[in-house]
Amino acid sequence: QCTLSKWKNKHICQLLFHSGVLVSLSLSGPQLEKVVIDRTLVGKLISDTISDAILTDNFIILTFEDHKQLCFIQFTKKMDSPDVNKRLEKLSCLDFKISYIDILGPEGRRMKRHLAINCMQDMVICWWSATSDGAWPWSPISCERDRANL
Repeated sequence: QCTLSKWKNKHICQLLFHSGVLVSLSLSGPQLEKVVIDRTLVGKLISDTISDAILTDNFIILTFEDHKQLCFIQFTKKMDSPDVNKRLEKLSCLDFKISYIDILGPEGRRMKRHLAINCMQDMVICWWSATSDGAWPWSPISCERDRANL
């Protein structure tokens, strides 16, 4: 299942799958020139059910359906090539650091969390669909803090 599809520029399209596989497609006009399949993140994350993702040149942020944590992957090494069209290095070449941040929300449920980033790439919002106010059999006592959406 494809979690994120993003045009890096007019020649490179990137697809991130829920398992952590990142596929980069390089186009030359209408022709597919190169395909890079990057499995660097497979087995390195707390889950293989990525719900949503943000992918930039400096970092990746992931949410998971079955964990109440955001995954922040920071690249500590810049891409070698100044030519944007040639930037198809695998993530393993970028020296990255993975950290996790706990987020609020209902306990014990699989939930599709969504991400959005501002144009300056210095603020991210994580949101999810509100649940009905009905009974939560898996969480009989809920407080307002646990039901906070933002």
